[in-house]
Amino acid sequence: MSSRSNSVKAVIFTAICAATAGAAGAFFLTFNGEYKESPLKTNNADTYPIDVLPYADARKVTVTLKTGSAQNVTVEDDGLVTQFTCAPGGEWEPWESPVVIDGKKKTLLVSETPFYRDLVGGEKGSDVEALQEMLIEQGYAIEKTGYFGQRTRAAMAQLKTDKKIPETKGIVQGSFLRADYLWVSHLPAKISECKTSVGSTISATQVIATLKAEPASAEIPEMSDLIEGQRRLVFDQDEVIFSKNKETKKKLLNEILSFSAVQQAVHMHAEAGDESKPLTVEATYELVTPKDVAPVPPMAIGALQNGQGCVSDGTQTYPVSVLASTLGLTYVEFTDALQPTSILLRAPQDIRCN
Repeated sequence: MSSRSNSVKAVIFTAICAATAGAAGAFFLTFNGEYKESPLKTNNADTYPIDVLPYADARKVTVTLKTGSAQNVTVEDDGLVTQFTCAPGGEWEPWESPVVIDGKKKTLLVSETPFYRDLVGGEKGSDVEALQEMLIEQGYAIEKTGYFGQRTRAAMAQLKTDKKIPETKGIVQGSFLRADYLWVSHLPAKISECKTSVGSTISATQVIATLKAEPASAEIPEMSDLIEGQRRLVFDQDEVIFSKNKETKKKLLNEILSFSAVQQAVHMHAEAGDESKPLTVEATYELVTPKDVAPVPPMAIGALQNGQGCVSDGTQTYPVSVLASTLGLTYVEFTDALQPTSILLRAPQDIRCN
């Protein structure tokens, strides 16, 4: 074969290799919301370099803010309205006393669970749990047991002192009397209509005001393949630790509603005027503490079972946990402190994970 022929073949081979390398370099991976060039490069034909990178498992999600229904605020006893603070478009705050009947203040009580009875001692039920949740949120050292006992009554008595809610004569101190409160499911909420006035005589169960429907919960789609760990929702520059626990739901919603991106979405939804459409806003759902992962070729992992396997550098094996896969790579976390600098591209058939 002539030297010219060999030179032509060498040029063609070099061009093919360059094109292949260019194609490989076109792949990108997402780590912590940033794009990085794919590490699809090897030291030689048989090994693959290990490059540990932070991986936040960031997902683009649509957060749906579900709107509750308009609330009718009612009183639980009869009497003369001697004071009433109410204006359409205004807002009431938790523990505020916007109405006074026969000289006695009626205090706003915020809970998803309605209160349907007085609690004086010994009662059990979801209303007791709801009251205990509120006391705990206010910083009183009690447990949520669902039983209205001595400790709960003592905490209730202290709350009344702190919030300047008068006790009722002839009733055990710290008792919960339904007529002392105005129950609402959530606040803040704008007042849409005031239905009584100072000097009016009202009766039990009469509506004194109507509150506008407001976002009542924040929900994200269910995702079954998430990497375990504490997660946060990121809205542009704002972020919040996301939890589905009932105890943190109200606090979470209020924090989300304070974000500028969410406020803009709420404003645009109100401007559109179509209540049938859900109120949504885009966010990123990611791990608070990224995992240290190494992208490796899938064929480099051997003895894979239930997300656990191992890789080899030719002399020893290293156990790994598979966390995710994308773009022809599998992201693994080394379960031991010892990590290789490179591994075999293809795991031996007889590999065993020790």
